[in-house]
Amino acid sequence: NKDQAGFSNVKDVYLSTFHAVKGLEFENVFIPFLSDEIFPDKDTLKNASSQESALADELKLLYVAATRSKYGLFISYHGKLSQLFPANSINYDKIEGAEL
Repeated sequence: NKDQAGFSNVKDVYLSTFHAVKGLEFENVFIPFLSDEIFPDKDTLKNASSQESALADELKLLYVAATRSKYGLFISYHGKLSQLFPANSINYDKIEGAEL
């Protein structure tokens, strides 16, 4: 149902970084490019003093982005899903091979 999913009166798109959405809430959230090649950020991991600490920070960022939605969280990726996101969960539907 579009009304319940928050799409019925959509007029604006809010484009932001993971950092900037902390404390905000949206009807629906789209996180594109969540592939292992892109996230976690390889430069961030390479330049970190501790790999474990850097991965924890990247996971916190993903948590912030993924918990901003009231109704729907939509994630896309190409290739392999980021190691920081669970590949199998009963909490979401995975659509393989979807093309636009």
